[in-house]
Order: sequence, then structure tokens, then C-alpha cells
Amino acid sequence: MHVLCERKMKTIRLILAFLFLMLIFSNEAGSAEAEGKKSCKEHPMLSGPCFKIRGRMSLFNGSFPIQIWPVGTHRMLAIGGGEFLLDGYENLPESLEKQLNWHNAMFADFTVCPLTPHKPGHMRQVCVESAEKISLRKY
Repeated sequence: MHVLCERKMKTIRLILAFLFLMLIFSNEAGSAEAEGKKSCKEHPMLSGPCFKIRGRMSLFNGSFPIQIWPVGTHRMLAIGGGEFLLDGYENLPESLEKQLNWHNAMFADFTVCPLTPHKPGHMRQVCVESAEKISLRKY
């Protein structure tokens, strides 16, 4: 009877180890797919060098649903959409997009890359390479 219990426990351990390994490999495969996208700084339609700003990223209604207000300015930067949404390129890291909702704003030091040239009185389209010192604040 004791030997039978040991065999069952070994079988259960093997099954758990197998499931654990499957979980690890499935997560790595998902990460590899996400890594298949090229980052913002590699976007073929950039109109200039990337730069850093301190800003507030929020959701908006309208043509550009995600925008950044650079702190201390009267300007808004739009996260590029439309013609700037290219397969294989990331305009906004998924990790940042997942943190946004209609109830909060994200303040951070953003590294953005311009997709359109600076034109006074016009909203400039950018893509986001990264964000540091992230602070989510409720409205």
C-alpha cells in the first residue's frame, strides 16, 4: 500500500513539473511574439530625432485617442495613428497602453520620436519609445 502511494505522488509531481514547464514556455513564446514588433525609434516614417519630455498621457475622444501634454506648454502631442500605424512597428509600448484608462492619467518622462515635423498651431504626431518615473493619477 505504501509503494502505491509513492508511485501516485511521483506521477503527480511529474504532471505538475510538466505543467509548470508548459506555462514557462508558453509565456516565453508570447514574449517572443511581442518582441517581434520593432520599437518606435525604428519606425520608417520618423521626421526627426527622438527626444525626452515630461508629460501627462491621457485618453481622449476624437481622431487621436491617446495624447501627451508636455508639462509647462500649451501643446499636445498625438500618438500617431492612421497612416503611421504600420504592421511590425509599435507606436506605443503595450505595457504603457495597458495602464491607461478613462479614470487616470499617466505622468512620466517620455522618450518620443516625431512622426510629423513641428508646425506651430498644429498637433504633432509622435510615437513613444519608453517612459520612466511613471506616476498614475486619478482624475
